[in-house]
Amino acid sequence: MADLLVLEWLDEFESLTESEIHTYSNEQEHNHEVMIALYNVLSEPQKCKSDHLVDGVCQQLLNFYRSGESHLRRFTVQFIPALVFLHLSDKSYSAVQTLLVSLYNLEVIDAKGQPRTLSFRVPSIAQSSIFHDSSSLEPAFIAENSLRRWEECNTKLVSWGPLPQVECINAQNRQRLATALIFIYNQQLSNVMPQGVEHTCRGISRLVTQGFNNNSDSIRSSIESDIGSSQHGLLRRIPVSSPLLVELLHIIYHAAERCTSVAMQALHDVVQRAGYESYAEVLLAANAIKNLLHHSPAVSAAPRPSHVPSVSKSMITNASFRTKKLPEPISRVFVRVVNFEEKWLLNPIQPIPTSINTYASFLDLTKAFDCISFEILYKKLFYYNFDMSSVSLIQSYLEEREQYVLFKNQPSGIRGIQHGVPQGSVLGPLLFLVYINDLPNTNNLMNLLIILFADDTTSLLRYHPSDPILQWTQSSQVRIENWFLANRLSLNNSKTQFINFTLQTSPPNLESDASVKFLGVHLDPGLSWETHITQLSSKLSRITFLIRNDIPIQDPAHQTAAPPIPASADPALDSITEEQEEGERAGRAKGGALKHLPKIPGIGKKHKAKGAGADQQIELTVGGGETGGEAMGGEGNHSVHVSVV
Repeated sequence: MADLLVLEWLDEFESLTESEIHTYSNEQEHNHEVMIALYNVLSEPQKCKSDHLVDGVCQQLLNFYRSGESHLRRFTVQFIPALVFLHLSDKSYSAVQTLLVSLYNLEVIDAKGQPRTLSFRVPSIAQSSIFHDSSSLEPAFIAENSLRRWEECNTKLVSWGPLPQVECINAQNRQRLATALIFIYNQQLSNVMPQGVEHTCRGISRLVTQGFNNNSDSIRSSIESDIGSSQHGLLRRIPVSSPLLVELLHIIYHAAERCTSVAMQALHDVVQRAGYESYAEVLLAANAIKNLLHHSPAVSAAPRPSHVPSVSKSMITNASFRTKKLPEPISRVFVRVVNFEEKWLLNPIQPIPTSINTYASFLDLTKAFDCISFEILYKKLFYYNFDMSSVSLIQSYLEEREQYVLFKNQPSGIRGIQHGVPQGSVLGPLLFLVYINDLPNTNNLMNLLIILFADDTTSLLRYHPSDPILQWTQSSQVRIENWFLANRLSLNNSKTQFINFTLQTSPPNLESDASVKFLGVHLDPGLSWETHITQLSSKLSRITFLIRNDIPIQDPAHQTAAPPIPASADPALDSITEEQEEGERAGRAKGGALKHLPKIPGIGKKHKAKGAGADQQIELTVGGGETGGEAMGGEGNHSVHVSVV
């Protein structure tokens, strides 16, 4: 049906005389049936029965544009997005390329053949416009004083052009030419019929989503996307530049103001593509449009009153000030942390009685904080809706830093830091968490849980004994490794551990360690406390052994009113006069009564230091006063100082 309408439209124009063109141009402005048919032909030319139908349409649109009739020029301009989308997706249509080059060359020059420059200024409340008179604002207007104080009057105009003419479209000028043509289309956007704007929004969605999976709503690495494209046989992606997407956002915003439903889907698709390409300007403009549409009421077709009500100070009430929620107490934060750790520990335990096992992978990164790429970090910050000023502030904090190594008081050469976040600061771990936060998006299994804790990554894969666990583990590990590779991080294989939480007598042949340590808890495949208690007992035994053998002091100090004279291997330390001893006792009496210290097993006896020729100096001070420290709460401090020379 569309083919027949277009063919009749082509034949009708060829039969016109020169005197009938003006009347014909006025009729074409309301010929919506032909317009919709042309949109359908240009969006899907492969469905046309005639092979040369697109060539005829392009020739007639060029004749319309060069006829000099304003209505015919506007008729041609409304199809510029469809022609641009067709050329970007399929460059085999030479007639489309010729038409686009002709329209571009005719628009970048004026009637005298000189390069054209369009100038305009950004609206400002400090400057009068067709919407308001700045001199008529009341002095009591709350926003007037503040805006005049902080907002500069834009005396410098924003200009478009001059642009060079082109002979043909190639890879070097294709994006620039497409952006300029869409800019020309936006100047006439208010004259385009609503069906044409809706059709353009659908074309924008196809343009930015071609070559991507339809169910991909999160940022994906380039390696993963390339793998997915090759596996599913998707169409090739269409390159789009940041200025081109900004011009397309102008169309989307206009369509959204017309209450077009497809505009929101097109806006969502552009945001996803801009996040993938890391276009900061596009993300900034798209998020501004989303916020504006979210907080603004829908546009109504009813006429609005022409008068503007005055704003006075009486409009400011107590309801204008919103109270700010205070941060949660430390106790609640601690409860949340405990609940998180308890939830993680119970997560692999709960499925065991129902014959559902859990295979855990404890991944550790090599020099995680030092390997963060600045470029990738900035892209992720823009994806998480950080504005340009915030990213610039973080960029100034990370870049232009230098370092050197000091070895034996000899400094090395100074080198610039090319990657990595500073450690020992509050901002370093936060930036690393932002950097690694999208790792769980690589998950393609419903029964796989990825837990992030600082630079430690844990994956929990639940499975039934009859499930293909080997295939699942290989698939998940490949995806995680590809993500690390795309983000320039590497795994530390020596510290990466695997464990299979199961109660089966013959578990699957999976790589599994006897025990692993996570958040200070030693875990075994059966999730019993035996391994954890054994590790703690061994650690306590070593500490007790060191205390019994490496701290030789005389009989218990808590049985004397004054501290005993410590034994020393140096005779000079034993020559303490009676005056010094009396001074120490007086200081302790002034500080308060001594507390009886509990008797520690193994410390009450004197032992010789092990090791031939070991000279040790031991000093023990118990009590308060000048030697034992300042008195606190009416009682003396009890301190033990041990130094080994």
